Amino acid sequence: MAEHPFDVIAGVHLGKKGAIAFITDNLELLSVIDVPVIFEDPDVRPSVDTWNLAAIIRNWKPHKAFIERVNIPDGTSAKRHFALKGAEAAIEGLLGGKPIPYTFVNPNTWKTKLGIPASRQNAKDAALSEAIRRWPEHTKTFLAGKDDSRYKACLIAVSGALNENNLQIKNARRKKEEKSNQLCLFFSF
Repeated sequence: MAEHPFDVIAGVHLGKKGAIAFITDNLELLSVIDVPVIFEDPDVRPSVDTWNLAAIIRNWKPHKAFIERVNIPDGTSAKRHFALKGAEAAIEGLLGGKPIPYTFVNPNTWKTKLGIPASRQNAKDAALSEAIRRWPEHTKTFLAGKDDSRYKACLIAVSGALNENNLQIKNARRKKEEKSNQLCLFFSF
């Protein structure tokens, strides 16, 4: 794929299946893909297929990525714990090796940013509704997933992009104020 005329932002959700979404800096959804996996042990969550995931990342060339931090509930088996953390480490390693800047985002942080309730009971429906509101043409894609990873990956990318844009706006304002202050000092002598 050729260079894009816009910045591509990736969002990663490592739910039961896992998905990676690619959006533009204008928050247009380009693609959402289930994380490719390898089934090695039927008793454990599948492993991330790093070879194919690297090809996907190389194809889309994201400028920045946002990964939902994996929260492991108490009582989780050691096998499942290591499988989840292994998936997180695989994504981190692929992005870091490209090198693509990435940020881990806590689930409540991105949900709050988008006005989605943090409670488990209402969060899935609210997240699905928000994704459909933003990209109604992708409704079938969101509903076709085996779990909520597809639409959550999209929303994680949006939350990260909005946060990045706010930081850029704040930095631009700060630089403008500094420049203005420098001019004031220059003319005050």
